[in-house]
Amino acid sequence: MSRTTILTAMLAALVLALVPSCTHEPYQTGDGSLSYLRADYADITIAGSAVTDIFTDDDTHLLPPLDLAVSPELPPDTMLRRLIHYNLTSATAPIEILQFTPVTILSPVEKAEMAEAKTDPLTLTAAWLSANRRYLNLHLGVMVGGDTDAMARQQLAVTRDSIHTGGKGAVFLTLHHDQAGVPQYYTQDLHVSLPLNSLVATATPFDTVSITVPTYSGTVTKVFTK
Repeated sequence: MSRTTILTAMLAALVLALVPSCTHEPYQTGDGSLSYLRADYADITIAGSAVTDIFTDDDTHLLPPLDLAVSPELPPDTMLRRLIHYNLTSATAPIEILQFTPVTILSPVEKAEMAEAKTDPLTLTAAWLSANRRYLNLHLGVMVGGDTDAMARQQLAVTRDSIHTGGKGAVFLTLHHDQAGVPQYYTQDLHVSLPLNSLVATATPFDTVSITVPTYSGTVTKVFTK
């Protein structure tokens, strides 16, 4: 069975705790520290030991901090997808990164390839197409316990249920979730991106994407037009 294991090492630091206080209240000057705070999904390119490019989902090119070095969070010679909280004071100045949050990338598999297609419920907080039309993004909530080893057993997968080639073309997906017996004590945020170029074969054009998600209120289907 082809599945992708949930990334469980989510950062939980409060952004406000990382923002320095200022002498004037933001409403007095319009230039408080919070006026520069942003949050975006972004693709990060690391060449050798240096972060060379950060592109947000609206194709904005951000200048990486000069002291941003490779680490377990940013391994060398790779491309990563992250939700980043950052301060942007100028389009020509390096950003100040406050927080990295992992984004899991999933590509669909054929339903016949899955030995057991679990549909344990989770929370669908939001679903949307990126502004550059490269990704279908999902903000999910999964129920977890205090045992990180147990949390790692949970799995997500996306199946490609059908493709309609008539008209403008459409692809129909289902998100599958295996709770794997993990205790359900509290909700953990999970960010997922599906590259649109992985949904169907390159030669099969489509304009509509439908994804069905198992939630605690029943199945929810979201439909998007490219």
